[in-house]
Amino acid sequence: MQFNEPKKALEYYSYSRLLYSKTNNLDNLENLYYNLNKYYKDINDYKTAYAYSDSLIILKDSLYGKRLDQSIAEMQTKYDVEKKDLEISKNKTEIENEKNKRYMTYGALAFFIILFSIAIWAFIQKRKNSNLLQLKNGQLENANKEISHQQEELTE
Repeated sequence: MQFNEPKKALEYYSYSRLLYSKTNNLDNLENLYYNLNKYYKDINDYKTAYAYSDSLIILKDSLYGKRLDQSIAEMQTKYDVEKKDLEISKNKTEIENEKNKRYMTYGALAFFIILFSIAIWAFIQKRKNSNLLQLKNGQLENANKEISHQQEELTE
């Protein structure tokens, strides 16, 4: 790597490092450490290049851990959301089942009320028919008595 103004470049790198550190911009800081490492290798300052190489490795590890934590947090959030959705779905199903049970109970109750009403109506009709039959039997008995009585009179 060739620099026309190495001191100016180093000044910009230092300023960028401060800025990225303050803003916690780790992705750009990673690129900066890589460039600083390369810069010091190019000027044969291997000790400083090695130091930036170590810093780069540590930062990469930190970024990897951070990304891993974010990934785990996202997966946990997805799991929680899916769990809530499943719970909501289960609650909806339970509510629907309760509604269906209620409708079945009301239907069965209505059926038994209608059945009971029909039984009462049949009982009342039977009672009326029985009373009517007794009345007609009574009339027939009276008619038979009268016929018997008239037959006795005729026989006499």
